[in-house]
Amino acid sequence: METKKWIVLGGTGGLGQALTQRLLARGDRVIVASRQDRESRLGEFEQVDVTQPDQISALFERHSDLSGAANCVGSLLLKPAHLTKMEEWNSLVQLHLTSSFLMCGAAARAMMSRGGSMLFVSSVAAKLGLPNHEAIAACKGGIEAMVRSAAASYAPRKIRVNAVAPGLTETPLIANWSDATKATSAKMHPLGRIGQAQDLAPVMEHLLCEAPWVTGQVWSVDGGLSSVRSGP
Repeated sequence: METKKWIVLGGTGGLGQALTQRLLARGDRVIVASRQDRESRLGEFEQVDVTQPDQISALFERHSDLSGAANCVGSLLLKPAHLTKMEEWNSLVQLHLTSSFLMCGAAARAMMSRGGSMLFVSSVAAKLGLPNHEAIAACKGGIEAMVRSAAASYAPRKIRVNAVAPGLTETPLIANWSDATKATSAKMHPLGRIGQAQDLAPVMEHLLCEAPWVTGQVWSVDGGLSSVRSGP
């Protein structure tokens, strides 16, 4: 079986590492790209500022023989709009939306002649109105709209474009949350707990590697939060 090559942006984070583990377990090659180096990393690491067009373009030009790419870059900001500083907003847009748009263009150029797949990470907040999520919801909603449009643009080139939309997931981003805060969030999810990176990774792997007739989709992996009402 042919060894495939994948690029995972934000591959040193919780979701990125979980996805990278599954791709490596397939016997594939994984290029892990991140702004920050970490000791606990997998795959072939490249330090790249994912918000910089020239660095993203150069990364995909170096690895133009790829089968697909995933953007697992993440950060968390829970504030109402009137308390969100412009610096926070700009940083969030750059990290989530700009990095996704840059990857979309660079990956498309790399895969234009032979096809492939792209995967992005949205959030339940893009679909379900949650308090204090205005900024992150705006960024993730933009990603979902981009996914649908890019799927239409690149379908003739046999390039699939999809996303997952998780609920609250146990990653380093919430490492400082108290147990009480996590317990409160767990009660919001009909399945009674917050997610784990391992809950997302199989779905991410499937969309990226094993769903040849799926494109333009945003799959919710959120413990039922966006679509199920629990209790009486």
